[in-house]
Amino acid sequence: VAYFRNLEHMNVSGTDVGEEKRVGQLRSVDLSSNSRLRYINVSRNNIESLILPESGQRLEEIRCHINRIEELNVSKYPRLKVYECWQNRLSEVDITSNLELEELACATNDLFESGLDVSHNVKLVKLWCDDDGLQQLDVSQNPLLEELYCPKNDIGSLDLSQNPKLRLLNVSET
Repeated sequence: VAYFRNLEHMNVSGTDVGEEKRVGQLRSVDLSSNSRLRYINVSRNNIESLILPESGQRLEEIRCHINRIEELNVSKYPRLKVYECWQNRLSEVDITSNLELEELACATNDLFESGLDVSHNVKLVKLWCDDDGLQQLDVSQNPLLEELYCPKNDIGSLDLSQNPKLRLLNVSET
């Protein structure tokens, strides 16, 4: 993809059609030369290494769920609105500099030690962080939050008093 410098939309995801679920065969994706990208979908592959654009002033969506990614730095993408990185091997999801973020799906990773800081993401509408090993979650700075799906964690208490728009809530243990 390095030769396609004008690429704005890229979808090389595996398929999920009906009962047929196919995982793609990509192991590594290097998008470092693709600074015009707005949308990236590399989901449902076997990716261990995803190299994002060097300059991401346009990037608004990253969908990289169901892979084997251990590390991914999204701090250089101020316009990022959607980040789906669920079911990977991430030990940290740092979105503190993604102030435009509206949707985060980071479930089924191992965030036990790092936790999840969403205090800077005041535009967050959807947060799906189930089965991440979280011990605490502070959503008091997310007044626009409509969906909070965080079951299968070890969260002792959850203050939702600052989330008046909440319409979907799941904090069950199963």
